[in-house]
Parts: sequence; structure tokens; C-alpha cells
Amino acid sequence: KVLPPSDLFHPVLPVRHENKLFFPLCRLCMEHKIKNCNHDSEDDRSFIGTWITEELKLAVSKGYRILKIFEVYHFENRTDAMFREYIDKFLQIKQESSGWPSHCKTETEKTAYLEEYRRVEGIALNKDNISKNPGLRTVSKLALNSFWGRWGMNEDKVQRVFITDVKELNKMLADPTIIIRDFLPYSGEVMELCYNRKEKFLPKKDITNLFLAAFTTAHARIKLYQVLDQLGTAVLYYDTDSVIYVSDGQNDPPLGDYLGQFTDELPPIQYVTEFVSAGPKNYGFRLSSQATTVKMRGSTLNYNNSQKINLLP
Repeated sequence: KVLPPSDLFHPVLPVRHENKLFFPLCRLCMEHKIKNCNHDSEDDRSFIGTWITEELKLAVSKGYRILKIFEVYHFENRTDAMFREYIDKFLQIKQESSGWPSHCKTETEKTAYLEEYRRVEGIALNKDNISKNPGLRTVSKLALNSFWGRWGMNEDKVQRVFITDVKELNKMLADPTIIIRDFLPYSGEVMELCYNRKEKFLPKKDITNLFLAAFTTAHARIKLYQVLDQLGTAVLYYDTDSVIYVSDGQNDPPLGDYLGQFTDELPPIQYVTEFVSAGPKNYGFRLSSQATTVKMRGSTLNYNNSQKINLLP
């Protein structure tokens, strides 16, 4: 149970509420969608959640107070080499299929890039394999990103069975280990039944590890927060691994070609002149060249949709 500060511009700790992820500074304001907070009580503002220790350390450094600890999972041993061979393999493929960085024009610059990449990441890139290959890059990126997600996979998926016998239906309805979600009659003889297992009756499997998934996402949030904290009120929008902000020429985060470093997604010698956002994964911006980009979750931006969803002059 933690009590957040009341005046932090970028909150640290995430909380899941109504199947959405929030970063609140007040529990009641989050639950009742209150914009202007006037709650002073610790009970009103504090919330309960589960976080890894490194994220809690960051939160405490930003003014959060830990009010109560209910449970701790502690691991005696630690390693920085878990899955290294797998990660290095697909990271090499991803980096090689990204092509040469824009600053590598001459053979000397290319050689320096290969040597520096090996020094920083411990991976020897194959010079002959370095060329832009969007398809291969996408596949290797998917292999990298989906790997940790597999460890955090939700095993409580909705199950579906087709029933053709009344006795079988009655047996399912009387089963104390399941929760019936839906009935879908297809005919007078066939019915689809959708159900979940109750949590304490879920089968134990060794194909997931919530700790690996939790540490991966938490360290990513910590890395992102370091940049958000540096930029402060200049931040306009941010997502899992990206930030859109107002640059003053002095506050730009360092860019690079390595893990944990940001890259500039804009075309060379261009900058954003207009930005608008309506929520997570829902934004648009205009470049100095007058070109526009619009992102909207759940909508395919084909020609027909682009006539309705766009950034007008």
C-alpha cells in the first residue's frame, strides 16, 4: 500500500483499474474520474498494488511513501545472462536488417560503427548482412518482443465447447470449478458454451513466469521515466517506448543505435509544427514539410478512412 505525492507531474507507479492502466496520484480521483483533487486523507489517496522493488525504489525517490507491505517474493540469486544467446541472435538479425545508420557514409565510419556496436552490445555484426530488409526486421523484432510476453501470457482464457446432449449440458452447469460466460445456440441440437475456470482450479503449468514478464515491463517503464523526468512539462505524449515533446534545443535526450537508447523517428532536417492527441495511441502531427501522420488504435488507415480521419490544414 503506497501513498503518492500530490504534486508530481509524471507519476511513477501504475495501477490497473477497470481493465485499464492508470498512473494516479489519488485513488478516489482515479475511481471517480475527478480532474481536480481536493482529497487530503491518506485512506482516500493511497492505493494497493503489486510492483517490483526497483520501481518502488524509484517511486520512493520521487516522494511516494510505502504505508504497508502485505507480501514479498524474494529471490536469493540473480543473473544478467538469462536468455542472452536467444536475445543476441535475434538482436543481431534485427540490427543487420535495419541497414547502416545514417551517419555511416564511409568505410571508416562503417568500421567504427561495427567496432563500437561490438563493444557496447557484445555482438559482432556481419558487415555483408547489413542492408535494409523490412520483412526480416519485423520478424526478428517480433521474436524479441513476443518472447517476454509469452512469460506473462494469461492462462485464464475463455474455453468453448460444443454440446449436443442435455446430460452433458447439466453436468457443465453443475460444475463448481467453472464460471459460465455465455450460451450460443446454433440449432435445436447444438449449443456452444463459453466458460472460464475459477482461479483456484486453473491447472498448474510451467510455460509462464510472471516475475520475468513483470521485471521486463517494469525496467522498460523505469527507462522511459528517466527521460520523462528530464523533460518535465515539455512532454506532450508518451507510450511504451516513445516520447513526443517540445524541444528547446537543450533538453533533447541522447540518441543512439543501442538497446535502451532512443532514435529520431522524423525524416532528416524536419520537425513537428503541429501535434494533437485524443488519448492513448490516438494522435496526429504535421511536419515542417506539411506531411502529416495520423495514428488511431483500432482503425486501419486506408484511403476511405483517411478521408474521415486526418489532420486538416
